[in-house]
Amino acid sequence: MGGQISRYALAYMEKKYAVTQLPEWQHNCRLWVSVDSPHLGANIPIGLQSLLNQVANSGNVEAQDFVNKQLSSAAAKQQLIEQFNGWNGSQLKTDYFDGRASAQGYPASHGHPFFVQYYNDLYNNGLPDSHGYPLNLRKIALINGSLDGSKSFYNPFTQQEDNYIGNKAMGLNIRAFQTICFVFCFDVHIGSLEAYNLPDYNDYGKISRFKKAFNDHSKYATNINPRGNMDNVPGGWYPSFDDVASPIDGTDPFLPGGSFWNFEFTMDNVIYAISDFFGSADLNVYKNEHVNSFIPTVSSLGFKNPNFNWNQELDRVLTCTSGEIPFDNYYGPKQNEQHTSFTEKSITWLLEELDGDSVYPVPTVYLDGGDLSGPSTICENQTSTYSFGPCESTPVLSWEVSNNLIKTSYDDFSVTVRPKNPISNGTGYIRAIFENYPLQKEFWVGAPEVPAGSDITTSDTSVYMNTTSFFWAPDLAPGIKYEWEISYNSNCQNDPNAIMPLFSGYGSNYEITISDFMSVAWGDCSGMYSVVCYAVNDCEEKSPIGVQMVEVFDYSSDEPCNNLWLDIVPNPVEDDTATASILAPPPCPPIGGDDDPFNYKNVQAILYDMQGNIRISQTFDGLQFTLRGFSALEQGLYVLNVVTQKGKQGEEIIIVE
Repeated sequence: MGGQISRYALAYMEKKYAVTQLPEWQHNCRLWVSVDSPHLGANIPIGLQSLLNQVANSGNVEAQDFVNKQLSSAAAKQQLIEQFNGWNGSQLKTDYFDGRASAQGYPASHGHPFFVQYYNDLYNNGLPDSHGYPLNLRKIALINGSLDGSKSFYNPFTQQEDNYIGNKAMGLNIRAFQTICFVFCFDVHIGSLEAYNLPDYNDYGKISRFKKAFNDHSKYATNINPRGNMDNVPGGWYPSFDDVASPIDGTDPFLPGGSFWNFEFTMDNVIYAISDFFGSADLNVYKNEHVNSFIPTVSSLGFKNPNFNWNQELDRVLTCTSGEIPFDNYYGPKQNEQHTSFTEKSITWLLEELDGDSVYPVPTVYLDGGDLSGPSTICENQTSTYSFGPCESTPVLSWEVSNNLIKTSYDDFSVTVRPKNPISNGTGYIRAIFENYPLQKEFWVGAPEVPAGSDITTSDTSVYMNTTSFFWAPDLAPGIKYEWEISYNSNCQNDPNAIMPLFSGYGSNYEITISDFMSVAWGDCSGMYSVVCYAVNDCEEKSPIGVQMVEVFDYSSDEPCNNLWLDIVPNPVEDDTATASILAPPPCPPIGGDDDPFNYKNVQAILYDMQGNIRISQTFDGLQFTLRGFSALEQGLYVLNVVTQKGKQGEEIIIVE
């Protein structure tokens, strides 16, 4: 609340001095520091608000007192973006959801009347066009929410990296059990307290559940806030779930930071009263996700036009030119931190601001290599410039390049490089050193380099005409393209009526693509073909990756499908029957398919013993048949032979036990 009160007071004093010119209204303040203050609102999970109201409505006096004095306090009504206002049956009313005031920069107001009035009054305070902020001083914001769009945080309760729980996820589950003894003693589940995160925008889901004996009620809510789910947008966190659970499981490792809940009594009173309410039942915590987003990053920075998705990464200088925020400078972390907490980095930044007169620390911006614009390949004797766009970054302190590059010029936001002579092909990089971190962009220098042992692979090396084969090349360095080529090495290459093979979808036998995958539609021309792949880049140089030789057969040819495969189930045979299926060996077309020219009528199946005597003979139509009569045969080895009208045949040894 300190940021809100000091903002109003300083802006009010400037307004009064402008009107009265009385020296007592001069605030004599050089620097105003806003520490994770809710300039656009704050958040306590609506699931917890609903749950505690369910408990209060059941007659629990302590819960009623908690709801009335804390959740319904003036501060909560003025600053909570999502507020409880009762239910319609099992559905939460949404008229106090999505709190916003037109003076904050929205097209219309919505939410609790206290919220709308508070922020309209706050923004209309002060000098003209000040939006309620003091103007005659330096304004800085130190925030705890992520500037990187991250939902991660360090969880002190588990002492490990964690993330805000997702939409609709359960944040709290407390169960009440009572021991009943009748001959034997056993625990009976008599109560539940559950709270959930809001769903995504325009989605609907369970938000809370309160069970006491046979009275079991779940409540549901629709998220009407287009800015996102306030429970898990990037922001400084507060342990709201743990405030409820910690009196039971004792997980609280520290005193919580500032919030609306610091009154003369704590959640302990409510939890103990709930235990009594259930008849001194044992309460057990089954789920405790500890924290939620409390002061959204966008709120703590007071965006002038905040009507956008608050989950987005703020990867730019927000104070550039006219500025997206009302502050002269700001510091924020990559990872969400506890509300109003400080780190070594934030303290160092703040001390530099306090010491500053004309030289100040830079705003916090987190970028990655993709934010540095420039070509993905540098060729021999080529000079290339890499740069950050206007307002994208703070000044670069220094530039570093890989040992196959030379810097030719640079300034605070760009660097120009060229390859060394002689050129050294391979990966190159440019590293921008900022005040708080380095950033590296990698690209290719010179002709493409293919690792030793690389080759392309294929699905088929022997195929029929008018079928399709698939080819894969290895994934190479960034910026590499793939040049594919089919050689027309066939016996009908000069036949003007022949349908020659083409790369599927491209209509040619030559193609350059960014894809390391290619398919070939073989025509009606049999013979031997080669499929070659080269690595190419913007330097118009290429290096061979590999080659595959493919033989294309005519359907009328006896090769390679002169022998069918037979599948016998079971084998060995113990009973009187066995099932035989005709299969085609790769790369033959499927037996009986549209591309199969052969007729499978009057197929003969003949079983021979090892002396060449016919023991079973059967004629059938189709691709599968049942042989009978095995129970009359002696144990031993037998050979099954299948002959089609086209003379194609297959053999399989059958064991009879």
